[in-house]
Amino acid sequence: MTLATKCACPPYSCASPTPDEPSHGLSTGSKLLIAFFTILLAYFLIGIVWNFCNGAHGMELVPNADFWNELPKLIIEGVVFTCSCFRRKGSYGEV
Repeated sequence: MTLATKCACPPYSCASPTPDEPSHGLSTGSKLLIAFFTILLAYFLIGIVWNFCNGAHGMELVPNADFWNELPKLIIEGVVFTCSCFRRKGSYGEV
């Protein structure tokens, strides 16, 4: 492989690009996480107040409590299924 460039030879110098100034604000990911958790907190607070005003008590106060109770089980089931797909070697049985 042959590359022809004046930057490869010592007598010539190519100006290296100057690095960008470091950003002092929050990154896009940080802003998205803050927005997500703020919305999640508002969802729970508004849902709890709404359910309380409608006469709910205890775990019934949590909005969509059935979903939140099942979520850890669903996550574990999804992880087990995904991992089992990588381990399983598909083969046909002989006839």
